[in-house]
Amino acid sequence: MYCGCAACEAARKAGGKNLRTRSQAIIDDDFLIDYPPDSFIHAMQYRLRMDTFRYLFVTHSHFDHFSPDDTTMRGLPYSHDLREPLVTVYGNAAVRKLYDRARETMSDRIKEGFTFQFLKAYEPVQAGGYTVIPLPVWHDPSEDCYIFVIRKGGKTILYGNDTGMLYEEVFDYLKRQKIYFDMVSLDCTMVDTPAPEKCSHMGVDGDVYVKARLMENGNADGRTKFFANHFSHNGNPMQDRLEALLLPHGIVPTYDGLEVEI
Repeated sequence: MYCGCAACEAARKAGGKNLRTRSQAIIDDDFLIDYPPDSFIHAMQYRLRMDTFRYLFVTHSHFDHFSPDDTTMRGLPYSHDLREPLVTVYGNAAVRKLYDRARETMSDRIKEGFTFQFLKAYEPVQAGGYTVIPLPVWHDPSEDCYIFVIRKGGKTILYGNDTGMLYEEVFDYLKRQKIYFDMVSLDCTMVDTPAPEKCSHMGVDGDVYVKARLMENGNADGRTKFFANHFSHNGNPMQDRLEALLLPHGIVPTYDGLEVEI
């Protein structure tokens, strides 16, 4: 919001799909992935009832993915007629610290509406009808960052935002477990800027490589829907430009408000 670079100026002028908030996703109204500072505007802009989610899975503690201050108002006297009385937050130790800090300012009644569960790499978690497998990723070496394999109703997705190139052990695990993905969402922060080794993000080249590896492993095929998400202004992510870069590889660039049915 402070930036005056050419990409940001172009996005402000063009508007529409070129205006991007921080990444978040909701599945079937009750499963939320990440809780950025833009959660409130997401709820307003897309007419979401944020009191419907039961499960909040957090990839890591960076503030653009977990900013829990608004959760302190999830209950009386600030919020009435909540549809779901209890939210379980899933995350790592760094996420737990932020969660605990938010709880310190909650009234006792609001605190009762939250509980926390730690995630461990490769250990499946059952959240209602969802089975979630956290996969370790290279992003911030100071904490355990995760992407998620999410299964429900015979469908499986890979939510892979905010990560560098996937570890070989992750590719091996997916191949060994014979996990087939109906949908894959990949980090594309760098866009077409070359990502150095051990970079904490991927770009178009990384997404194309990951897609090829997943298809080679048998984890994906021509029916799998591939998306790129989590773009940075440093890569000039104008929607038309992203489509020109990604669509030839069978990868669809996302935009705010995108809905996908599997």
